[in-house]
Amino acid sequence: SYYIYRADWTDKPAVHIIPQSWNFSQFFLAPIPVWVYSNCEEVELFVNNRSLGVKKINRAETLYAEWLVKYEAGELKAVGRTNGQIVCTDIVRTAGEPVGLEVLADRSEIAADGTDLSFLEVRLVDKNGVTCRDSDRTIRGTVEGAGTLVGIDNGSASNHSPFKGNQVETCYGRALVILKSTKKAGAMRVNISADGVKPATATIATLSPEDTRLAEAATNRDKARRDRNKKNSRHHLAKIAKVPQVENLVSGKTATASSSSPQHPPSHAIDGDPQTRWCPTDGKTGHSWQVDLGSARDLKGAKIIWQTAGKYQYTVEGSADGANWVTLSDQSKKEDAQQVHNLAFDQKAIRYVKITATGLPNGLWGTFNEVEIHGLALDDSDLQSDTSMPASGSGLLTVAPVFKHGLGQHADSVVAARSKKPPKWSENDARRVVVDEANRELKVSARPATGKPLPEKQFRSNPARLCSMAWIKRERSSLRSSPARMSPTGRIIQTASPTSLLRHKSLMRNLKQSPATM
Repeated sequence: SYYIYRADWTDKPAVHIIPQSWNFSQFFLAPIPVWVYSNCEEVELFVNNRSLGVKKINRAETLYAEWLVKYEAGELKAVGRTNGQIVCTDIVRTAGEPVGLEVLADRSEIAADGTDLSFLEVRLVDKNGVTCRDSDRTIRGTVEGAGTLVGIDNGSASNHSPFKGNQVETCYGRALVILKSTKKAGAMRVNISADGVKPATATIATLSPEDTRLAEAATNRDKARRDRNKKNSRHHLAKIAKVPQVENLVSGKTATASSSSPQHPPSHAIDGDPQTRWCPTDGKTGHSWQVDLGSARDLKGAKIIWQTAGKYQYTVEGSADGANWVTLSDQSKKEDAQQVHNLAFDQKAIRYVKITATGLPNGLWGTFNEVEIHGLALDDSDLQSDTSMPASGSGLLTVAPVFKHGLGQHADSVVAARSKKPPKWSENDARRVVVDEANRELKVSARPATGKPLPEKQFRSNPARLCSMAWIKRERSSLRSSPARMSPTGRIIQTASPTSLLRHKSLMRNLKQSPATM
């Protein structure tokens, strides 16, 4: 799931191939479904340097591209491109027989304070250094020097080896060893071995807690992590993107005026052409020009380019409904002679803006070439929250196949394609699902003569019908296969899925209200 979230939540170029191993010789007849998670504009897949085509990825709709690939031992490579340039690659290679172990430490220097830890990833590799994901071995670890082995694990939920032990079987060819320092500065050496393969060693230095190298390393790691997260976090980028940007709001909008000459209509003042202008029918004051912004906007200012440089006096007003007006800028006492007037004001929820001439230069009419109304680029409709979505709305969920240990078994991956907004569930939504399933279950058995389903209202009012024997048996069967456990009285002890828990809670509640024979 990490790679899906990386593709969805960051803008750092990323591409990742599923399956993560390429050892499927037993599938020489059936094509292998290959998914590539990516946040690039397009992805191209290669098998042994032979292209299988380019596929586009629309991040608003999906996070993956899919190919059906005939298996060939060798190399599977995915190339991510943005703006036509290769920005990232991912390669999966066929692994041979395991011949050795590889150890990678997250830190080669730790503090000698008796608490600091170093995490070592152990890999089972072939002669070319490729991780053997379909071959596992039991690894054993020993530590010499100024440190102790405090944990060993493989990340598998089915692993029953003690975490505090000194051996574990690799999972998909990998395992994790955790070392802890003592209070003695020096070095510790860890030895990792497994049957039938070459052992590996690693040395970790333990430094005095006052050593400046530790502080410098910690500072550098923290800075690198913060910079990386700040640069690539989609949530951070989205927050930046939502910082309101000020722009000219009148482009393409409708302008009117109290009067205008046929050759110089009101629309000329917002057509983006400084050579055209709006002009009233005479040179008197009191003429007004107005623009409809289309929706309520948050305004920050205006720019008016008059016909010439002169002492123009006027008022700028705004309204949300076209009937009630507020003053945005009062320039009725302006004395300086300028052609371009830049105005600053801050007013929310304004749809209509009106400019009225109150004083004019001698011999000039109240005509202007261009008007710009500056406001936030996002209007109210753009900032609607997700609460406008129906509570029980369902998203499009797609599950990718993932091969386990080359045995042809499939495990469900996390959601890779989804609608723009995820579904929102409540217990009432889960109950409706239960009712719908019960309706289908009893479609024939409830009324054998007609085969018509019972009304949903009748199900809700009679829990005993909802919990029919046939339906309860099916639910108990699904619980056993989940896996989950039930007591002899039908009470749920454990269930593997939160969604199943909601459904079965609703079932048990109905049983309590109207007990049925089980």
